[in-house]
Amino acid sequence: MKPKWNELPAIFLAAFATLLFEVTATKIFEYSLWANYAYIVISTVMFGLGLSGVILTRWPGLLRSRESVFLPLTTALTAVTMVTGFLAMNFVPIHLVHAPRGWGREILNIAVVFVAMGLPFVFFGLMISFLFDRRAGLANVYYFADLLGAGLGAFALVPLIAAYQPQGLVVICALLSLGAAALFLAGSPGRGAVKIAFCLVALALLGFAIARVAPRAADAVPLKVHLKKRSYNIDAGGKRIERWGWSALSRVDIADFDKTRKRVWIAGGINESAIVKFDGDFEKQRGRKPVVLKAAAQILDYHAIPHISKSNHVVCVIGTSGGEDSLYTIMMGARKVVGIEMDPMIARFVTRDYRDFAGGLFTDGKYSELVVDEGRSYLRRAGRQFDVIQVVNNFTPIAFQNGALNLSETCLFTVESFGEFHKCLTDDGILSVGRYGAVKLLAIGVEHFRRMGM
Repeated sequence: MKPKWNELPAIFLAAFATLLFEVTATKIFEYSLWANYAYIVISTVMFGLGLSGVILTRWPGLLRSRESVFLPLTTALTAVTMVTGFLAMNFVPIHLVHAPRGWGREILNIAVVFVAMGLPFVFFGLMISFLFDRRAGLANVYYFADLLGAGLGAFALVPLIAAYQPQGLVVICALLSLGAAALFLAGSPGRGAVKIAFCLVALALLGFAIARVAPRAADAVPLKVHLKKRSYNIDAGGKRIERWGWSALSRVDIADFDKTRKRVWIAGGINESAIVKFDGDFEKQRGRKPVVLKAAAQILDYHAIPHISKSNHVVCVIGTSGGEDSLYTIMMGARKVVGIEMDPMIARFVTRDYRDFAGGLFTDGKYSELVVDEGRSYLRRAGRQFDVIQVVNNFTPIAFQNGALNLSETCLFTVESFGEFHKCLTDDGILSVGRYGAVKLLAIGVEHFRRMGM
């Protein structure tokens, strides 16, 4: 028994589109709500796929449906419900932590969103389960096509989201699912030449639609933020957002604050940083240490503490974002600062779009350097030593959600990580960590020194 010529590419396209839609939905939730709520998408996906199996078990007569009808229909419905699911996520406000219009309305909205969001995965699951039942002898081959499409679909977010934004990706997912439906339809009984011609014409039309419609989707349907996160809504509503862009980590907005700084908004206000106006005179800034120290003492600015006993030192700032903290270390007399930032979109804004505003920070080639990487991973590989390693308020769910595990028990704030930081410090080097959870950090530090025999 051999696979039908049309079914493996159809499964590949459908799986590619469905997984790409899943990870795109996490980006939408992250922006419109909070990053930790993005995990709800994964549980909803698992529920939808599981429900499809329950449906086929409860109504086994569906498995006796005509292949030429069931397969293209469920795949086409997957495409349609991807669009309706996105519209529900974007236009039906949910808040989860509070109910501004009453809990009755809030529960109703939550139900609408999660039903709409789960339906694409129900229909996809019906299609896959139907095929596995009908092609049980080739299940391993069909499963390979499914896994290959799913894996590449999840990865595709990385290169595609910057160009198409989530709205465009939803369009691409829906059109690819329609392409899979066309492939299934082409396998129905009939003349082979006619079926192949139909398939080629349908895929060509879908390719044209992807090229023309997907890039315009973000302008046609702007994403909405359902919660008030810091003052991002004020900047967005006041049309102070100058530029924005998406990376695989999050959306980044640059807002005009005043003549001396630009606000860097991450994921619709979940995190905030700044690009500070700088004239590019690093030596002048290095000479300001006495003035900056005096000002820091008046407001008890803990950022200054690791630099009090240092001069002409080399600093590593983990999570530099817009560069404000890195510039501060120069003002505290540092000879060089290496800023580590994980989000490539932030790095692009600081070093390219706002390079002149930032005074060439991270692009001067002498006083500052920017590394786009995860902090602990970079330090482990680089083999460099620093007089100060500074981790400033890396209290962000963005990194955790996107696989960097910034807040987990296995990355920046563990006994093992402190050991690695210690190896990257000079003999009189200082590790400075500023974030919530100081008691935990103290316990980690004590355990680290205990393991060293101190």
